[in-house]
Amino acid sequence: MLAARGRCAQALPALRAGWPAAARLPRSVYRRAGLDALRCAMLLNQPRQALHFLPPLQAAFPRDAEVSFLAVHIYSQLASAASARLLRVAPGSYQVHELHAEALESMGQWTQAAAEYRRVLKLHPGLPGIHYRIGRLLLSVPHPSPASLAAARQEFHAELKIDPSNAGALYILGVMHFQARQFLPAIADFRRACHINPAFADAQLGLGRALVAAHQYSAARAPLRQAVRLDGANPTPHYYLALADLHTGHAAAARRQMQLQSQALARIHAAQDRVRRALQGLPPEK
Repeated sequence: MLAARGRCAQALPALRAGWPAAARLPRSVYRRAGLDALRCAMLLNQPRQALHFLPPLQAAFPRDAEVSFLAVHIYSQLASAASARLLRVAPGSYQVHELHAEALESMGQWTQAAAEYRRVLKLHPGLPGIHYRIGRLLLSVPHPSPASLAAARQEFHAELKIDPSNAGALYILGVMHFQARQFLPAIADFRRACHINPAFADAQLGLGRALVAAHQYSAARAPLRQAVRLDGANPTPHYYLALADLHTGHAAAARRQMQLQSQALARIHAAQDRVRRALQGLPPEK
């Protein structure tokens, strides 16, 4: 094939032309053609061309490591190209500062990232999400000081003035209140977050935990059941639901939740062991 010989300039148009019919080929041939097309698109620095092949290939081979590996590089190329274009067309825009802040944040340079996010706010004071990100950065440092905690709270409250529907800000405020053993304010924050986003599993769990801590066991059962439905693989909601069930006279239900907690913990430990053995080059246990 042309791609196998490194003649990607000729191979890529041919692969694209034949791609609609390639799905009818044997799976191994279809996969090979798709991978060749992706590699050629990357080699030619044409990541947009790769988008003709990548989504159907991901759908056909969702657990294929090579497909996922190439997807990372293709999307990285697309992101780099878009960033360069933004810098050319709008070098002084708040979007450039936001992009720079996100890059700094991804590298763990939290102080510099927070400063860059504040530059964003100078250019666009009402932009949703920025106070929230600054608040998270203030909490990212190990062992934040009381001053940092207070500043983070101010950022989350500032975010909620701009965007009252930011369930993430409410959730973190709830966590901070819970950690300070201020259970009633924590309940209020978590409840608002759950109202905004009922599918927010961590907020449902937070609400249930805070209600249990406040000895409101009957009220805790509904959000904890929802947390179990949303994130049954997590052992923590099973544990707290067992407590709530036990304190409300539902002993059989409590025993069932403790069994589910034990099973979830066993699955986590087994997954950790598989990763450990893979990293050590050991075969999986039978």
